[in-house]
Amino acid sequence: MEVLADFLVFTKINLFGWEIRTMLRRYTSAGAAIELFDVLSTVKVWRLRRQLRGLRASLTNRRLILDGELPVRFDVLVVGPGGSGSTELIEHISKYYVCNSPTDSDGLKHLPSPPPLHLAKKILFLHGEGQDIKSSLSRRGILLIQLIKLWPTGSTNKFRDRISLEYLARLQANSFEKDSGFETLFIHYNDLFESGQRISEFLGNKVGFVETFPMRRSRGSA
Repeated sequence: MEVLADFLVFTKINLFGWEIRTMLRRYTSAGAAIELFDVLSTVKVWRLRRQLRGLRASLTNRRLILDGELPVRFDVLVVGPGGSGSTELIEHISKYYVCNSPTDSDGLKHLPSPPPLHLAKKILFLHGEGQDIKSSLSRRGILLIQLIKLWPTGSTNKFRDRISLEYLARLQANSFEKDSGFETLFIHYNDLFESGQRISEFLGNKVGFVETFPMRRSRGSA
């Protein structure tokens, strides 16, 4: 009951200029309802309360940072839809450069669109195959949370057939592929662990970066 109460309260809180209720109204057909049920079926109820609290803090910090109320500046922002090794990559980069939070406590790891130019010097966009990403997030019970983080601000799109992480990930990638004003490097998950030298050159070639770059592990640990 406490988890349900938290969720009902959370849906009434306006976060980052839109409400979750608005998002749910975009499910406008039987097909979309099936897709929504599929998303909800991946939720791990015993983790939901903690996840909602984390989501609330993450999106609040995102708003404060993007509005300039929290004055921060990064050497690089690592951004992506999730499920593509971004946490491990950020943990490594943070040893050498000022980077966003690997746990997304600042709300910047899954930005749906480019941030203001003053926030960072460069952006490293990490992406992957839609189904692989969805499987990774579903397995960890955070697919719903990720959908909320990726929802485009002010979006009025109606998903008459479906709403999916794959769709929102494409929207996110398209927004960063456009001329955002940032120097941006795109890395696919399949190439990530062989891209240490490329990423190092993009960031500035600090000593030790390539030598200590993470090694490939099984997809299940991504």
